[in-house]
Amino acid sequence: MDTFEIPFAHATMDARCEDKEAGLYFFVTAAKLYQLTGKSCFEEWARLAADWILTFVYHWDTGFRPGTACAKEGFHSTGWPGVSVQNHHLDVFFPTYELYQFGRLCGDHRLMQLARLVSNALTQGVCTREGEWGYTVIGEQGEQYYQTNYFQVRYPAILNYMAHYRGGMQVWNPSWITAQVMSSALKFHYLEGFS
Repeated sequence: MDTFEIPFAHATMDARCEDKEAGLYFFVTAAKLYQLTGKSCFEEWARLAADWILTFVYHWDTGFRPGTACAKEGFHSTGWPGVSVQNHHLDVFFPTYELYQFGRLCGDHRLMQLARLVSNALTQGVCTREGEWGYTVIGEQGEQYYQTNYFQVRYPAILNYMAHYRGGMQVWNPSWITAQVMSSALKFHYLEGFS
């Protein structure tokens, strides 16, 4: 990594392009090494990786087509990470709490604020009442929200309800999605005293 010949990309299995996911792991590793050793090279690596992964975060609201699930639920794209330059959907996979901790360790309030922005954004897709987002179980959350004219469909039967361009979402909800958002929210709530 002294020369950065290997990019923080190409970790997403279904994207043949630059993505954020290798940068996520590199960031978490470099930030932890900096926390443990205090060596400036690890701080520099973590900052570079943080900047890389933050390029995939929306810092504006894209808006959604009227009548779509995202429009009906008042969903906003600001603070949501995308996946890659190929997979143009919003995705919960992001080290929000780790970014916050690193920002605090370095005294970088910008990173702390951005970590909170992303963490707060990710809770928008959580089902809080039966039927919200097409779920029957409170706490479920979909993996993908479509802010562009791109979408992936695993279950063709849901096409008529959810999977619309610029405002639809994918109800596919593996447990890591719920765990990712809940883990971050719980760490902020209990460890940092946020509500």
